[in-house]
Amino acid sequence: MFAGWQNSAMTRTAPRPLVVRFGSVGDMVLLTGLLSALHQRYQMPCDLLSGTGWPADLLAEHPDVGEVHRLESRRRPYWTDPRQWRVVDWLRHRPPGPVYVCDDLQRAALRRLLDRAGIPADHRLFFDDAELAARRHWFDRLADMAVRLPPAWAGTVEARPPALPDQPTLIVPGSALVDLAQWRAERGLTGQIVLIQPGNKRTQRHGRFRSDHHKWWPIENWAQTITAVLESLPEAAVVLCGAPSEQALLLAIADQCRDRRVHACGDQLPMLRLMALANCAHSMIAVDSGPAHIAAALACPSVVLFGAAPTWLWTPKAPPGVPVVTVGGEPDGLDRVDRIGPDRVIAAWRTLAGRIRT
Repeated sequence: MFAGWQNSAMTRTAPRPLVVRFGSVGDMVLLTGLLSALHQRYQMPCDLLSGTGWPADLLAEHPDVGEVHRLESRRRPYWTDPRQWRVVDWLRHRPPGPVYVCDDLQRAALRRLLDRAGIPADHRLFFDDAELAARRHWFDRLADMAVRLPPAWAGTVEARPPALPDQPTLIVPGSALVDLAQWRAERGLTGQIVLIQPGNKRTQRHGRFRSDHHKWWPIENWAQTITAVLESLPEAAVVLCGAPSEQALLLAIADQCRDRRVHACGDQLPMLRLMALANCAHSMIAVDSGPAHIAAALACPSVVLFGAAPTWLWTPKAPPGVPVVTVGGEPDGLDRVDRIGPDRVIAAWRTLAGRIRT
């Protein structure tokens, strides 16, 4: 066992929690509830060990986050992966603190990694099988972990559990707002903006659309929906969101719409600009995806299309009073997004009051 863990055991002042969570953009948005609660409990921001499936800018200026270290894979053999060597070296030399392992997958691999770093088992807290089997939203599962203490830390911090947040917290830096204003001026986007997120990382493979995936919605459905949005908001613009790899899909949808108010911007929306845009947009229509979680967390009224993923587990969380309407999934009994008709999505969007500020 690394000696630093033993030598500091008697003087655990201001322990800095470590949170381990490998996930995509939506997973990391939902993790912010736990980060906030742990910051409150230990009076220290959380270090984070995670994967590479989300842009670092998402939490770059988050007040509840300290150091962030990322691994591309937990499954590669240790002796072949220099990134794992560097992470283990970091873990060995950081001051001892409680470790919250929030993954439901690859838990054995994470235990081995923590073992290599010499982190004692009683410093760690994992989900148990009963917690993972419970029918609860991921945000609540994660935030509730802050109520518990790893055995070695019982009695060393405030016994009263922290107040648990109701929704995720994202921070849009001022520099991102300045960048967005300049970008909007260059594109002539001066009025209300409705965001459309048609893609998900799993609806494409090697640059090709995957119409067989349960989150795929046909291009003509998006075009019909966008036409209805612009009929209701004739002075607005529609911004098609996505990653650069999704730009071909966005261009295909824009071409189907044949309307200069529709902008395909997958190659122009780095993470901070997307966050700033979601922070001021009128509303969003999206498939179940990371950007849908970002928009909801930033109080953007949203309609989210679900396929096989359970809505009770994955519905994006928003501040009180901000509507997030789901279509499909449970309890609809629709396990594919392409079984949802455009009329249902349009009707759901029309129930949103929309945000006035631009």
